[in-house]
Amino acid sequence: MSTPPAPPTIFLLSLERQSFFDEQYARFLDALATRATVHRASKASAALKYLQESTPPRAILLTDAALAHIKSKCANSPQHAVLAAVRAYVRPSDLTKFLQEAWGTRWASGTYVRTTLHLQMRMLRVFGPALPENYSQKALFLKNVARKEALYLPDEQSRVESLVFPPDPIADASQCPVVLGEVGRGWLGYIRDVNSEEETEAVIFAMCGL
Repeated sequence: MSTPPAPPTIFLLSLERQSFFDEQYARFLDALATRATVHRASKASAALKYLQESTPPRAILLTDAALAHIKSKCANSPQHAVLAAVRAYVRPSDLTKFLQEAWGTRWASGTYVRTTLHLQMRMLRVFGPALPENYSQKALFLKNVARKEALYLPDEQSRVESLVFPPDPIADASQCPVVLGEVGRGWLGYIRDVNSEEETEAVIFAMCGL
């Protein structure tokens, strides 16, 4: 009888680990543990040691913006580097600096809104039926995202979904809250769903190749 393949490894980096993180994202972390072997670091020295000495993980999940100083190792490893921000707690201006100066992207913080998003056909061909075709998400969007990097975008039917603000059309439908682009020899992803929608977990798993 053949030995089943070992599960993929996911490296979870939380250098500014918030005390409530594990509780708030318990469902996601539990689901992740059923799909992969999870290694975790909360100190930069331990993170660098792991990345330098271990077999490259399938993906790296960055949960905060305290990671610029280890960016070069992440970006040049033959793997995905996923800023699934599993909702990085960071000010918009700091996020823009982090994405542009540390990672060399053009991405910048954009609008903050809840609306219904739609999976882009190019990404449907890449990820297949594993991803929801559309769902509602409250998120910090990014500007300056190339169309080929956008996983989900609002469309002409998308409206502001709020108990406070009117259901106006989305002012700039080119802004994107779910992004995956090439950086170095890997990929950098971004998702900033603030309410941890169940569909978002499926998106993160797909971005990580799980």
